[in-house]
Amino acid sequence: MHPILTEEELTLVSTFVTALWTKKVLERDKQRISRAGFKYSHVYEEWFDFLELQNGGVLQRVRFEMKEQGMEVWPLDAYELKSTPHIIGYGCQSRGYRTEYRLAPEVLKRKVERHLRRLLLEQKKDHRPLRSEPEENEFSSEEHGRIQ
Repeated sequence: MHPILTEEELTLVSTFVTALWTKKVLERDKQRISRAGFKYSHVYEEWFDFLELQNGGVLQRVRFEMKEQGMEVWPLDAYELKSTPHIIGYGCQSRGYRTEYRLAPEVLKRKVERHLRRLLLEQKKDHRPLRSEPEENEFSSEEHGRIQ
């Protein structure tokens, strides 16, 4: 018997669900940072904007690939999850087959954390500035004295 979802389709569904939850986490954390009253909260907000933009790119690529393959994914409601109330579930349709993708909250939490780390590492590897970084000569030694 063949599996309902191929490895590639399962990877797409997993990445899609993880990126969706990452988006929710980033939006919630960004609100918390803006309410926290940090001295330089705009720096953190710019950083979160950048991470949201990168995560949005991942979501866009996955949605495009899913559309190309004729896949659909939707959240399951409480009625469909009544047998397992503490599970996060999504319905999937691909190649005429319908199936469910279910995750325990702890597993999803680890997947979101791993996804965020991957986004951070990509930012570090590319070393793209957020909005504006100070220019080299902005803090010249003439203005602020010599450093010995």
